[in-house]
Amino acid sequence: EEELRKLREETNAETLRQELEKERQRRLELEQKVNEVLKARTEEVPAAQQPAKPQTQANGTDKRSHTVCSRLQKWFCDKFGEYVEDFRFQPEENTVETEEPLSARRLTENMRRLKRGAKPVTNFVKNLSALSDWYSIYTSAIAFIIYMNAVWHGWAIPMFLFLAILRLSLNYLIARGWRIQWSIVPEVSEPMEPPKEDLTVSEKFQLVLDVAQKAQNLFGKMADILEKIKNLFMWVQPEITQKLYITLWAAFIASCFLPYRIIGLAMGLYAGIKFFLIDFIFKRCPRLRAKYDTPYIIWTSLPTDPQLKERSNATVSRRVRL
Repeated sequence: EEELRKLREETNAETLRQELEKERQRRLELEQKVNEVLKARTEEVPAAQQPAKPQTQANGTDKRSHTVCSRLQKWFCDKFGEYVEDFRFQPEENTVETEEPLSARRLTENMRRLKRGAKPVTNFVKNLSALSDWYSIYTSAIAFIIYMNAVWHGWAIPMFLFLAILRLSLNYLIARGWRIQWSIVPEVSEPMEPPKEDLTVSEKFQLVLDVAQKAQNLFGKMADILEKIKNLFMWVQPEITQKLYITLWAAFIASCFLPYRIIGLAMGLYAGIKFFLIDFIFKRCPRLRAKYDTPYIIWTSLPTDPQLKERSNATVSRRVRL
């Protein structure tokens, strides 16, 4: 009994009960007050809605304006309430993406998907390179004349937009079942891959190795491109970035003083001449390209991060030897 009494004294059960009773009473009082307020409002609303007989013309106009305002407010809430709710700020939810475990089947499937998805882009690049290389003399000559004429008359942007619309129209016809195959370069037949059921364990393992090798080379090329762009803008080699810096200043000064029509005409003519003529000559004459093709020289001379690391290690080893 003494232990129970001590436990009751320590926990203060009686005081907790008293506080609980007080809170219940407060809740009941608040409920009564809320009910009284609601009753008073419900009594006031019908009293206000009932029209009094001895009313003047001014009171009638006031009621009409009040009803019109309420109708307008209701219409505005019905029409634009959803859009107003969309602009409410909500805390951002940090969703964690679940990563799939490593699987040889998933790796090969993703690489095939990447190859199929990149096929339109590679075909477009092949068509552009075929135009630049004058693979078909008549096609390249017609494209060169049309492009230069469009740039000279200021129709370059409408021409590109029309070509985009034409391409989408052809894609729509192809999606509808039409067989439309047109390309400047001939289609290259790709080797058929054997089905998975006919592959042995060693062949499946070799297939996974081939896919991993392709992924490694693809990621390496992408990393080289990104690292070269980063090193170009970070002044890793000042003599190369200086050329870009001077070119940007010259373009900025020209844009401040020359009208945009002349700038667009000059840029369009230069792009057409370089794409159809200068690049064709540089590709046929590698020595000439190595001497005078400034963008090619800048891009090839830009180092990647592994090359910079090798250079730094070589300089450190030379200092240590000295």
